[in-house]
Amino acid sequence: MVDLIFGKDKTERIVSVEGLDDKLHIFIENEDGSIEEKFRDNKYWLLSMHPLGPKSRRLEGDLHYRYISEIGDYNKYREIKKRNYYWTYSVTDKKESSLIYNGMSYFKGMKLEDVSVLSFDIEALTLEHTDDAKVVLISNTYRNKNKVIKKLFAYSDYKGEIDFFNAWCDWVREMNPSVILGHNINTYDLPYMDFCAKKAGTRLLLGRNESEIEFSDYESKFRKDGSQSYPYRKVRIYGREVIDTFFLAIKYDVGRKYISYGLKNIIKQEELEKKTDNIMMQVKLRITI
Repeated sequence: MVDLIFGKDKTERIVSVEGLDDKLHIFIENEDGSIEEKFRDNKYWLLSMHPLGPKSRRLEGDLHYRYISEIGDYNKYREIKKRNYYWTYSVTDKKESSLIYNGMSYFKGMKLEDVSVLSFDIEALTLEHTDDAKVVLISNTYRNKNKVIKKLFAYSDYKGEIDFFNAWCDWVREMNPSVILGHNINTYDLPYMDFCAKKAGTRLLLGRNESEIEFSDYESKFRKDGSQSYPYRKVRIYGREVIDTFFLAIKYDVGRKYISYGLKNIIKQEELEKKTDNIMMQVKLRITI
């Protein structure tokens, strides 16, 4: 039962994985907060009722999907899957597919405070992706064990948008968080920032390999209930995990006690409000605008 829940692989402190063509890139956050990177062989897989070729392997039991085909090359896996789409089963997401195949699980042997987290929020001039769209403030809180760093990036402190976004991305990579977290960042903050950065002529290089943030080509829907859902495109930041507390709040709110899912309202209803001095932020915002 333990292996079913936590996975057969005993590797602890995994905070992210990335499936490459034939390798698995593993990120481990050590007790001192440092990030260790490992590589191991990886395969993509398809389950089917009948063998797909001479290398298909028979599984134990007599359930519908009783054969497995293991493919080392991702593009070849996609070709085989496309040809046999209607009578095979697999997990499309590279991370999930690799974790299942290797029997790995995230955060094994870790406490909540062991995982480095960067939470952020933006202030912008518009809600839509228009010519007037502009990010003027990015507020950040980074936590690694007992260390907490708060940093504010104001557009008025930089020569232009390119310097502004590049400075923020450089700082994020320097902090090197395993989790990037925010409220409604899947549907607003990250797509908006990506739009503004590209409009200015730069990119959000947030990956652990200094790669650009990526958005799925396909629209997903996060279902609130039987009648309402929120469309979004899945976000990928290489070597990091993205968590949206807007979605988490909806999952948590089974009894529908929240008046709205705005962050300020949730904090107020949960009685988590703190008195803070926001004078400097207000001054910077006025100067920027």
